[in-house]
Amino acid sequence: MGSAQINVTKFGAVGDGKTDDSKAFEKAWDTVCQTASGNPTLVIPAGKTFLTNPIAFKGPCKASSVKVQILGNLVAPTTVGVYDVFDREHWIMFSQVNGLHVEGKGQIDGKGNSWWAACKTITDSCKRPTIMTFNGCDDLVVNGLNTVNSQRNHISIGNCDDCIAVGTGISALNITRVNCGPGHGISVGSLGRNGESAEVEGVFVSDCTLTGTQNGVRIKTVQGGSGYARNIRFTNITLVDSDHPIIIDQYYCPHSTCASKASDVRVSDVYYNGIHGTSTRLAAISLQCSKAFGCKNINLNNINITASAQSVHPIVEDGETATLVANCTNAHGKASKTTPAVTCLLP
Repeated sequence: MGSAQINVTKFGAVGDGKTDDSKAFEKAWDTVCQTASGNPTLVIPAGKTFLTNPIAFKGPCKASSVKVQILGNLVAPTTVGVYDVFDREHWIMFSQVNGLHVEGKGQIDGKGNSWWAACKTITDSCKRPTIMTFNGCDDLVVNGLNTVNSQRNHISIGNCDDCIAVGTGISALNITRVNCGPGHGISVGSLGRNGESAEVEGVFVSDCTLTGTQNGVRIKTVQGGSGYARNIRFTNITLVDSDHPIIIDQYYCPHSTCASKASDVRVSDVYYNGIHGTSTRLAAISLQCSKAFGCKNINLNNINITASAQSVHPIVEDGETATLVANCTNAHGKASKTTPAVTCLLP
């Protein structure tokens, strides 16, 4: 069944960068959210710049999957006082929208310079908004967004299933200053579903805090796929009570059972640097790589993960607190200055 393409200009959005297009966006969103068939898509067209005041896209929606394509540019108001009328802590908010996919190469400009001048430091009396916030959005996928000049944070995600999920066809993606949890953490994948050929490279994740997440930073592929996931960097990540802080899973199975297959997505050139925090499980680092190809050039440096004092799954063996470990299968690379020690990498 085809997907309904709902263009904001059909609801009166001007896109001249000066006219407030908030009402047109709200009307277009209402149509998207009330469309039950297919996968309705809110289209923000290329070639235009849309000014919106603080705006909330609320669910739940009738369709099981909803897409937002940001092809044109979005700009925030430059007057700080505008936010006092609406919402001082959020510019663009998605709330309780399950199956939400947000993608596009349009520039999303928070016009943060007016806030930087008004708020030299972050205090309770000078709260600054986040460019884009996702709250309670299960099965969330965010691909290729271009956010600039944030008032405070670029993207904030809370009470969602996945914090960030990076799908195929992505290159040169920067994910910075994301604070989220609980949920499934930040994932590259799953890649290779239904025998697909995956292409992911140049993904840079930095300065993020994940709290109470099932996974911390994860790469996951399904057997039977092809292609590659390479040049992926996780830097300065704080993990609070993560079940699986660092994980590569090339045996991910989205079904009850999955047959073993020879082909697989090739994972290489992955860098973990400055990852620290707490784990609720014994295997703080798990690198489970393809039998066919293995993972090549996996690098871990300055890793410090300790046992969580708040674990709901006490790390205990034979009545005594166990030491965290790292497990590897067919993973090639090197490690230095890591806690727990990573001695399982192949040359």
